Amino acid sequence: MIPSDVRLFTWLDVEEVVARAAASPTASPDWLVKASAYWNELTISVKSNNSENARQWIRQLFDPRIENLQDGDTLGVILEAVNGDKRILPVAFEEVEDGLPPRPLPPTFHRPSTVERGRALARPQQTMGSPPIAVFHSFKGGVGRTTHAISLAITASERQRVLLIDGDIEAPGISWLMRRRLPDPPIAFSDLIALAHGDSSSGHQQTIALAADRLRNALIDDCFILPAFRNLKNFPFLEVRPEDLIQVTLDERWGSV
Repeated sequence: MIPSDVRLFTWLDVEEVVARAAASPTASPDWLVKASAYWNELTISVKSNNSENARQWIRQLFDPRIENLQDGDTLGVILEAVNGDKRILPVAFEEVEDGLPPRPLPPTFHRPSTVERGRALARPQQTMGSPPIAVFHSFKGGVGRTTHAISLAITASERQRVLLIDGDIEAPGISWLMRRRLPDPPIAFSDLIALAHGDSSSGHQQTIALAADRLRNALIDDCFILPAFRNLKNFPFLEVRPEDLIQVTLDERWGSV
């Protein structure tokens, strides 16, 4: 079953469910070699002759958010959606002859694992329109970013609705201050980034619709709160970062060379 504190917004949440089960001494099967997820698929690698065991294991982990896809052989994990949309993360199974070889401890600082030709960053082609956006940023801590951001949000909310976003993934002060009034956030900044990263709809409308729907339950004193993470207890990290959203696609990258 899906843990009660996990919402299946993206592949990161699906990966979290599998990771918890794999780490459990009682729930982790001995035939599991590895599991990897990305925005378009969850891949389960197992020892030979264990594909059916893996299918049943995934069914149990994600019940009742699991279904057979159109081909009848592929499983899919049902993700959060709105307006009758259906968002499915397919699950692929592969059998491998040997387990994973032992991996050396990676150095703290290392060069990129791949070198890509013609890699570039996309540049915004138009200016941002309304509503107005205020950003509080500083390379130095303790200068009042959190205090000023909250003060401005409270003042502005007297005239209009405000969305207060905690985009500080290293020191999420707003998230910590709001955790008692919003102990179970319906969505977070980390979810928004991961959703947009895998969203192929025009203008990321699918992501916007889903986030807006969940934010209805995050209203505090006329101010909508989007914390950095839904769970601050387990040393959270951001797998998909904001800069990943502005990288050009593979086709555009190779076409520009």
